[in-house]
Amino acid sequence: MQRTIIILSALLLSVMMPLVAAEPVSFTTADGIIIKGLYHASRQPRKPVVIMLHGMGSTKEEWTPFERTLVDAGFSYFAYDARGHGESTTTTTGAKINYKNFGAPGPGSPWQAMIDDLDYAAVYLSHTKHIPESSLIIVGASIGANIALVWAAQHPSVNTVLLLSPGLDYAGIETSTPVAQFQSRRIAFVASPNDPYAYQSSRQLFNRLSSNPSAVFFTGAGGHGVQMFNGTFEKDLVRWLSK
Repeated sequence: MQRTIIILSALLLSVMMPLVAAEPVSFTTADGIIIKGLYHASRQPRKPVVIMLHGMGSTKEEWTPFERTLVDAGFSYFAYDARGHGESTTTTTGAKINYKNFGAPGPGSPWQAMIDDLDYAAVYLSHTKHIPESSLIIVGASIGANIALVWAAQHPSVNTVLLLSPGLDYAGIETSTPVAQFQSRRIAFVASPNDPYAYQSSRQLFNRLSSNPSAVFFTGAGGHGVQMFNGTFEKDLVRWLSK
């Protein structure tokens, strides 16, 4: 009986403990925001690095189920807290920021600056991990999907983008024009029918790429962004990334 309890306890601990060891990292934006993230290096050096951008009001930890699947498939990954979220709420002068106080969207706003922050993430990986931009895969959820699409549209060396619940417009970050830059690149749209705005936006964006055989649409079983993960769906998405 005692041995059974010990075995069960060990099994429970193995479930509760994180399966992926990641390195805490940080970089600083041009306007002095300290961005905090987690980086995991694959044992397969030729595998791409997946950058993950979370949704509004969330944190990098929302990607934990996806990270485990990525690691099992041999990918490296970099997930970071967007400015004003999670651990990315301090400037180099010690001032505190919060996305709830970002104000109206538009040019020059903190919302638009999130696109530039992805630039700094790519530069960080290039300078400190020696990872070229052409080895990056960009994955985003909700507003993170919009940021991923807009940024990748400006960086043609990035060949693969995975978008969970993108919208035509989140906080002034619009996608209908930049999606035209993906007429030949690999891009996946993921949305659930019970998430009407994201689903209709995703279908509209996908339909604009009807001549691109590398554009795909995945229908989620329910929920918005990473809420679509159910233990199986994320594996389907990583299999697509691995092709």
